Amino acid sequence: MEEDLTAQLDDVQLNSDDESGPAAHKNLLGAVTKLYQKKRVGAVSRKEPSLEVSEFHLSRQHNGHNERIRVAELARSLNGRASYAQISHKLKTAQKRAKTLPKPLEQIHADKITRVAGYEHAKQQLNRWDAVVYQQRVAEQLTFPLRSDTVTIHQNTDIAKMFRKPTELELELSKLLKEPKPVTQEEENQENKDEAKEEDYPMSLAEVREKRKMMARLRAQQSYKQAKAMRHGKIKSKKFHQIQRRARVKQQLKEFEELQQKDPEAALKKLEELEKTRAQERVTLRHRSTGQWAKNLAVRAKYDKDARIALAEQLAKSRELTVKLANNKESESEKEEEEEEEEEPPQQQQIEEDNLNNEWLVKQSKEMVDFVSGYRKYWEAKVKEQENKAGSEAVVTENNL
Repeated sequence: MEEDLTAQLDDVQLNSDDESGPAAHKNLLGAVTKLYQKKRVGAVSRKEPSLEVSEFHLSRQHNGHNERIRVAELARSLNGRASYAQISHKLKTAQKRAKTLPKPLEQIHADKITRVAGYEHAKQQLNRWDAVVYQQRVAEQLTFPLRSDTVTIHQNTDIAKMFRKPTELELELSKLLKEPKPVTQEEENQENKDEAKEEDYPMSLAEVREKRKMMARLRAQQSYKQAKAMRHGKIKSKKFHQIQRRARVKQQLKEFEELQQKDPEAALKKLEELEKTRAQERVTLRHRSTGQWAKNLAVRAKYDKDARIALAEQLAKSRELTVKLANNKESESEKEEEEEEEEEPPQQQQIEEDNLNNEWLVKQSKEMVDFVSGYRKYWEAKVKEQENKAGSEAVVTENNL
């Protein structure tokens, strides 16, 4: 190859000497580029037969065609001998049965198939007990346990044989064991140490745990009550607060009745405290005069004549109701108090009028007044009876002396 290229270069040089021009220059460039082109290895060709069999002498071409050697072609040489006929027959059957392997299943479908197979296997194993189950269901009576063991009956004589009379040595040993041991100095010191430890730690570990549980329970109850009170405080329903107030009043009356039966003197003191608190509540109560409707009406009354008329009618009506209630149930002392109340400021007077205009408050105050007056009469009669009894006892003692 290199010799050919050098020969071409020589020819180009000779031609360039003879002719100088673009053609000669072009031939020179073509000869130079051929020197740096890649050298391709040609296909192996078998030009003559060879007795050596190796990887360097085999070729893929067969009869001038590029074909691969197949197993069937190699097996033709086995037909020459009868001993190789069985091998060729097996090879033909294997080629006939050869099929493409199926695509492997996905994991989900494979797991499903294994579950179905496992279910069928378990079902087959459990079906063996169908006859036993059917027999137990059809049976008129069943005894449990079904496989009962043999029961042995022990007589009293057999139990007595288990015991025997103790010997004299055993009796003496039992007496020695039952006698109290003398307390040594070391044991006494140990007991003193234990007592000192008990004084240092007045409660045991179990008692400490129990106390911690009790304190945790009390804290939980306290937090629950606080949360409940906060929820009730956020409720804006007047009806709800009225119901709560009535429930508290009922509970207080119930406690007062129980206290009246147990300790009358303490009940009288409690009654005086209730009267004081009731008087304070009557002074600080908010009624319709301080409600939103009354406030809006008072603002409009400055500029609206109809609003002033409505407000005046409301005040007049409440005064009439107050006078009627006072005439029906007040005594002479209460009339004097009414005259004093007329001299009070109009705001306080309006509060008292609205209080009397409320039927529930009037009913409650009437019941409270009747209850207080009745209890006072009962208590005064009881005190007089005790004084008379004490005086009679003193007279009897003087006569006896």
